[in-house]
Amino acid sequence: MRVAVDVGRTGTRVAGAGPGEVPRLLGVLPAGTSVPAAVGLLVAGAPQDVLVLGTSLPRAVAATGGRPGVRLVVDAGEGGTTLSVVDGPRVLREQRLPIGGGFLDDVVGAALAREVGSGPAGPGSTRAIREALSLRPEVRLRAGEARVRVRAGTVREALAEPLVGLVHRARGAAAEVLLIGGLARTPLLAELFDEAGFDRVVVAERPDVAAVLGALAVPRPVPPVPAEPEERVRLPPVPDGSTRRRLVLAAGALAVAAGLLGIGQVLPAPEVPAAPADLLVQYGYALPLPDGWEHTGGEPGRRRVLLTPWDAPDGAELISVERAPLGYDAEREPERARAELRAAYDDALAAGERLEDLDPDARSAGRPVVRFRQVVSGGAARVDWFVVLDGTDQLSVGCRYAGAAPEAACTEVVGGVRGVG
Repeated sequence: MRVAVDVGRTGTRVAGAGPGEVPRLLGVLPAGTSVPAAVGLLVAGAPQDVLVLGTSLPRAVAATGGRPGVRLVVDAGEGGTTLSVVDGPRVLREQRLPIGGGFLDDVVGAALAREVGSGPAGPGSTRAIREALSLRPEVRLRAGEARVRVRAGTVREALAEPLVGLVHRARGAAAEVLLIGGLARTPLLAELFDEAGFDRVVVAERPDVAAVLGALAVPRPVPPVPAEPEERVRLPPVPDGSTRRRLVLAAGALAVAAGLLGIGQVLPAPEVPAAPADLLVQYGYALPLPDGWEHTGGEPGRRRVLLTPWDAPDGAELISVERAPLGYDAEREPERARAELRAAYDDALAAGERLEDLDPDARSAGRPVVRFRQVVSGGAARVDWFVVLDGTDQLSVGCRYAGAAPEAACTEVVGGVRGVG
């Protein structure tokens, strides 16, 4: 018997098929169930072959069954969405976006709070409402002692902005699109892909288990999973936990999940309070917008904004800014913050990251910063990092470039970024 296992955020899915059998779902176990435990619980005897999605087989290839032809696989799940261009058994390009079920639940919860005066009781109820209103014209919610009517248009308007951003990132990738994952059940996602002009948009028959079932149809031998897709660029991963590790670069953490430096734009820019035209106020800090640059994206969970040149939003040049709490006042303990950053920098070097020129006592735009450089894209691009210690916050500015560094724009942002109360 051949078995496929998909360990996901919402559960561990197991499928199996014997010789000549149609692949079938054997069961879905709680999130966190290990591969050996899942196989032991759901498979009788010792299977001849166990495929682990993401380890022995790319999820995107599994979803297509390895069929020949170039197509875009949109794997939209709880924690985010992966856009993969595949050609038969090969993954040609891959991008990760933080637009998933959890993010959309937050968006819908905020919209419902504005509509009825209070949000749903919890994430589960928000999701139930979101999914119900994707199929029904309206639902009734309790708001205090009253019951109010919420129409599908409220949820549709809330979801449109992030989903349009997702579709925008996929344009031009391939003529055929395959939608899998839990969000593929949201009709609006398929509608937006249809409107974007793709030749063929297919929603998998069972989107949430399409990958684990399709894995069993991939011809043998299974192609090896590359260590890193060529067109994805990552910053050093930031392990959860201590402040010292967060200082590797808070601004780099999202790139692990979203491939920031390989994507350019992650999310559509959220609306912000009124401010001068050349000043952006977001996520508890303010920064100047350099002449010729615009706010093109961000990620709320990381308190991150992205700036790109207005005439080259998808080019090599990019400035990202992110805020992370330190847990103490760096103005009172500056040596502690610098020592922690130095230790984290050394850890990253030992792990193989291409970092250089650390200067814990640098100055930029007349203010003290911790500065270092990162080499990315196999040496094709560099990122100059400037860490500003602002009270109990760390404000990290990363300036990416392939040719000449955007020194003027970067200096303006570093010099002007400030926490706001």
